[in-house]
Amino acid sequence: MPTSPNHGEFIRISSRDKTLLREVSIIEREAFGMQGLTFEQLVLFSHSGKIFGLEESEKLTAEAIVFQKFNKNSIFLFSFAVIEGKRRCGRGTHLMRSLCDYLSSRSFKRLELTVDPSNVPALDFYISHLRFQKKRFIPDHLGEGTHRILLEKFL
Repeated sequence: MPTSPNHGEFIRISSRDKTLLREVSIIEREAFGMQGLTFEQLVLFSHSGKIFGLEESEKLTAEAIVFQKFNKNSIFLFSFAVIEGKRRCGRGTHLMRSLCDYLSSRSFKRLELTVDPSNVPALDFYISHLRFQKKRFIPDHLGEGTHRILLEKFL
């Protein structure tokens, strides 16, 4: 798995990696508050999706959770976060590029995700920095008044 001297090793986290799954749940809660995934949810998700991370000095600093879209060679990025204090230092870029390389090497053609339209830093990161394209605006996607923008990147 790819390693960056400053940003850690790209790893896949399995359902057996309870310590790492607990670390993912901490990153989730820190990044997304009460909407972040719990340890129990992550254990279940690890059976149907894949969880990746960046590990530095035996500590997880970033995480990504993906699911394969049914009957497609496309992947949906369900969650992506970097631990507070390590953001805006290249870890997100390293994790996303490592993830895209991993998916491409397994013949996946596209990566999709949704973003809150008011999250300007995330939109800038995905669109300007990583070259994702806006696919469409989804009104009320997560409930009334909670809109999302669907982004995609061809691998």
